[in-house]
Amino acid sequence: MRLEDLTVALRPRRPWEAVDLGCALVRRDYGRILALWGATVVPVWLVLAVIMRNHPEWYALVVWWLKPLYDRVPLHFISRAAFGVRPGFVETWKQWPRLWSLFLFPALLWRRLSLARSFALPVLMLEGQRGAAAWRRVEALASD
Repeated sequence: MRLEDLTVALRPRRPWEAVDLGCALVRRDYGRILALWGATVVPVWLVLAVIMRNHPEWYALVVWWLKPLYDRVPLHFISRAAFGVRPGFVETWKQWPRLWSLFLFPALLWRRLSLARSFALPVLMLEGQRGAAAWRRVEALASD
C-alpha cells in the first residue's frame, strides 16, 4: 500500500471528526463489509449451534465471548479500502485464518473485557506495534 493511493485526506482530526470519517468509510461499502463479515462469522455461529444445540445458554455465552474476533474482518476491509483496494470474498477467505489467529488468546482472555479493546486492535493488527510501545499508542489514542 502506498500513501499516493490513500482515498481519505491524511491530517490530524479531532475525535468526532475521526468517528465521522470511520462512519463514512463504512457507509461507502456497507453492503460488502456486511457480506464479508457474515461470510466469516455466520459459519462459526452455525458450527457452534450444532455443537451446543442442547446447551443454548452456553452457546449464547460462547458467541458473546468470541465477539472480539468479529471486528477483524471489517477492520481488514476498511484498512484496505482506505487505500483504494476493496478485498473480495476470495482474498478475505485467504486472510481469515491469519486475521482470527492474530493475538487470539490475549483477545479472548485478558483483553476481552478491556474498555480500550477498540483502540488496541488497530494498533496491534494494522500498525504492528507490540509491548509498551503499543500501549503508549493506545493511551495516546484514548486520551483525545
